[in-house]
Amino acid sequence: MLALVIVAPITRRPGYYTARCDGRLLCRSRQPFLDSARELIAAGYPADAIMVMRHADSAFESLRSTIGTAARLTVENTEQGKPDFRPWRGPRSRGAAPLIAPPEGASNPLWMEAAE
Repeated sequence: MLALVIVAPITRRPGYYTARCDGRLLCRSRQPFLDSARELIAAGYPADAIMVMRHADSAFESLRSTIGTAARLTVENTEQGKPDFRPWRGPRSRGAAPLIAPPEGASNPLWMEAAE
């Protein structure tokens, strides 16, 4: 299975791109290849499937990876300001409280309803 991701710059947001696969919008991102991989995993694509990124105005591949490998990465700047691949640590919150884990031994996600 091959997932072809086409990226195009967002003119009103410099540095941001839209990413589409089979015409479906996957994300708007500064790192569309990596964020698209996570969206493809969520959509049910196998982690060992190959994904290829192309720019909308090009017939040439820009990047290629397995979906699972790309989904595990993010790009962060080093102290010197250079981009570097790093392990992805999950979505970043904007000041929201962390998720509360269910009590130990709870058997289903509706543990709060069951306790009432």
